[in-house]
Amino acid sequence: MTKTHLLLILILMNFYYAFFAQTEQDTTLESVLDLSIEELMNTKVSIATKSEQKLSEVPSVVTIITAEVIKNSGARYLSDILQYIPGFEFSKGRTGANSIGVRGVKDPLTTSRFLILKDGVPYSDNMYSSGMSNTKQLDLNSIERIEVIRGPGSALYGRNAFIGVVNIITKSGKVKSGIDVYASAGNFNTFDYGASGEINTQTLSAYLSFEKIKTDATDSKLANGMGGESLWNIGADDIFVNTKIKYKDFVFTGFYSDIKNSASIGPFATDSYKRIKAGIYSLDFNKTITTNIDFNAKLYGRNELQIQYLEIFQAGMTDELAPNLPVNAVYPNGMYATPQFDSYTYGTDINANFILFKRNRALIGLQADYYGIKNVKLKSSYDTYNSAPLTYFEAGNTIYRGKDTQIEETRGWIEGNGHDYSNYAIYFQNIYSPINNLNFTLGGRFDIDSEFGSIFNPRIAIVWNTTKKIILKLLYGQAYRAPNSQEQYRKTGFTIGNKDLKPESIKTSEFSIDYNIGKNINTKLVIFYNIIDNMIYAQGITSGTPGAPYSNIGSNTSIGFEYEYKMVINRKSYMFLNYSFTQSENKITHSGLTETNPHPDIAPHKINFGINYKLTRHINLNTNLLYRSNREKYFAISKTTGDYIYDSDGNKTYVSKDDVGDYFLINAKLRLIDLFKTFEISAEVYNLLDEKYFDQDTEYTNQPKREGRQFILSLSYKL
Repeated sequence: MTKTHLLLILILMNFYYAFFAQTEQDTTLESVLDLSIEELMNTKVSIATKSEQKLSEVPSVVTIITAEVIKNSGARYLSDILQYIPGFEFSKGRTGANSIGVRGVKDPLTTSRFLILKDGVPYSDNMYSSGMSNTKQLDLNSIERIEVIRGPGSALYGRNAFIGVVNIITKSGKVKSGIDVYASAGNFNTFDYGASGEINTQTLSAYLSFEKIKTDATDSKLANGMGGESLWNIGADDIFVNTKIKYKDFVFTGFYSDIKNSASIGPFATDSYKRIKAGIYSLDFNKTITTNIDFNAKLYGRNELQIQYLEIFQAGMTDELAPNLPVNAVYPNGMYATPQFDSYTYGTDINANFILFKRNRALIGLQADYYGIKNVKLKSSYDTYNSAPLTYFEAGNTIYRGKDTQIEETRGWIEGNGHDYSNYAIYFQNIYSPINNLNFTLGGRFDIDSEFGSIFNPRIAIVWNTTKKIILKLLYGQAYRAPNSQEQYRKTGFTIGNKDLKPESIKTSEFSIDYNIGKNINTKLVIFYNIIDNMIYAQGITSGTPGAPYSNIGSNTSIGFEYEYKMVINRKSYMFLNYSFTQSENKITHSGLTETNPHPDIAPHKINFGINYKLTRHINLNTNLLYRSNREKYFAISKTTGDYIYDSDGNKTYVSKDDVGDYFLINAKLRLIDLFKTFEISAEVYNLLDEKYFDQDTEYTNQPKREGRQFILSLSYKL
């Protein structure tokens, strides 16, 4: 039986189960179903306009993910829940870093084309512009809901709101006072525990949470350089602390993380990891001045210390670098590097919403950011500019440097050992409703960037609720992505910076139609067309060639559609099905020639299906299915000449020797709720069928398989 046949059978079974479950409900449920759909369409979000607006009226394609949906799904990481959004896909390279693809655009090393906000504050560092590149990095238990824009967001959010925006809204203690404690354990050496507390009074609400997680994240093995195999080292050992305090018109939000993300650097399994200590904080003031004017002000900051402990080769490795050349003959005490940096962001965002006249609402805002990296250092046991081993003399003997004898790289890792940036912006938006249920949105943002000067990004939208059943949206927007510090100023390593880079730009056109079938079914079709110019890649990223500089290599065109089907069975039971098709092509210049190729590492076909069914007041069952088609591989390029490598038939060869993509996953979770007062037990399984599937790396021909079947048992209790 093929994967496609199995997928169809499971979907049909779940459709039957859903409809059968629906018929078992009391007929009085129809009014509840109608109310649930109405509540869905009238849910207010702020990510699309920086002001609350009904989901049915926002001038963007927006997805909302609630805390209840996250809990039901059994998601372990943020990527586990975002991967079910149409157009999204995730993969892991050799280091274990996540690569996010959205609507046909993907970067294998960073998540820089996707803006991640935590309570409206940029979550990414300034070296790589990565906010969720590794295993955990966020605690899902503290999330109240997630709002997601598919498409450009620079007209409101500026740089890096390129192919999408995610705003993670944390809990605020608005429900009721109390304390929750929870713990979970599973295979892959996974342990997770934490606690949270809430206070809610007439004038004050507060939330505080703590979480600790440790996991190997996989059961896959990788050659260890000594004739055997070791665990693929991509685990996590993290601590998270969240707080949110609201008093009258003020809201303070704080977040601290101490993250240890393991990584496998080089051709063998090694004990590399990076340690990230980060703090995010903001103070918001929100005031309704009159019935026609709302005023909002935010002060925010983010500070991070990141130290990377890189073990490229372990001391004593006997496997060969080349024929008859073992590792320990070149690096007898191993090959090590320890780069580190501080990243900082300080900013303010002030805006006002006001009603000009009866059918016109406007927004105007000012934003200023000061950000950068500093205290950049690099120690190593080898020459980071030519990879030669370093030695020193002791008692008349030549000693090769190793892990404990690294020395500082005086030539530097980043030019100037850091860089400061600034950005000032004014943005505006006007929503005009000539008749009921028809909105015209015109807006834009003018940025003055310390690196690139003035940049303007507009947005235009028409949203028409033609009837209660049909919603039409016609959208156009532009966005830009500013190069990050390592793309501009890196002096040594796998990729080299380029100070002359131009910002990437994107122009996106979208058409969407929502159609409500009956009282409990919603369908949506979105068609999109993207044009990206000045696309930034290093030849090393697209080919596996080390030491290559970043450059604006060309352009990308992607076109596709996203279909969504949602059904509310009852207020606690629901199902969804979505399918995404993307055709994405890069037009790049390589070795003096311009050619068009499919964008690498993108799955043209993506299918997601899920059903959540509340069997009784105490039992909830959730099942999710995911399919990704084959992905385009990276072309192999000679590391000495920089030219493509061809086979005997004259065809270009690929880096990866594995089948990349074409996999089908099933995840499930059973919750036993309030069995003993407020005590809950849940059992989760990921990759239920133990599917063997692979992602790809840009340099190495074989990649460890992705994680197999994982079981997790969780307990929680509300005091």
